[in-house]
Amino acid sequence: LADEINRASPKTQSALLEAMEESQVSTDGLSRPLPQPFFVIATQNPLHQVGTFPLPESQLDRFLMCISLGYPDRAAERALLSGEARRDMLKTLAAVARPADLVSAQVEVKKVFVSAALLDYVQALMGHTRASGKYAEGLSPRGGLALLAAARAWAWLDARNHVIPEDVQNVMPAVAGHRLHAVSRDSGRALHGKDLVSQLIGAAERFGGARHARQARAFDLRETEPPHRERWRLRWRRHNGRPCRRARHDHRKCGCARPGRNAAATNAGRRHR
Repeated sequence: LADEINRASPKTQSALLEAMEESQVSTDGLSRPLPQPFFVIATQNPLHQVGTFPLPESQLDRFLMCISLGYPDRAAERALLSGEARRDMLKTLAAVARPADLVSAQVEVKKVFVSAALLDYVQALMGHTRASGKYAEGLSPRGGLALLAAARAWAWLDARNHVIPEDVQNVMPAVAGHRLHAVSRDSGRALHGKDLVSQLIGAAERFGGARHARQARAFDLRETEPPHRERWRLRWRRHNGRPCRRARHDHRKCGCARPGRNAAATNAGRRHR
């Protein structure tokens, strides 16, 4: 834990980077490997406070996520004001998992499948940050790896063995928010990381990311539907000649299929229903 990292000396920051990248700490010329598993947490003060300074982009890029706690809600704040001292409550906390459980979970997360269509979607998002001119620095390859790692973990926690575009969108504010910075101000207001991520996801409909997202969702549908249902659904689309990317709905109502157009389509429609 590095407390108030944006007030720390360069020597302290270099020690933190050594732990993050090399999994070791060095003192008096002696390197000591860190135990497995381990993770690094750093806190920082708001940049408008006295004595703080922004961290270099290369250093921010090494953090997987940046999470802002904000203010507690009214009920939590009331419990904080009227309850027991929080430092005393720390002594009564019980462990929820063993280190071996966490290592096992990390192994399972790495097995979560990422389709080629989803990789196209992630690359489309990364490419837009580099080519649009709206961002001071585009997402780096390290940022793309972090985005995929977090999306895999999100899918695993959701009891799925593959990643879908919604997983990427859910983790993107925390993963990419501290990596993106606006080139200029929008309507006189400085845009923050989460605002930029929201704009980036919304722009996916215009720069081709939507097509890749639909293809990735189609892969998810093929993974979850029974094989026979998928076979008749594909036959329905093939005989009608007009592909429909929507799933789990009545294709005849949306206009993607026309009953009676030919005998094969009609038979496929009955089987689809």
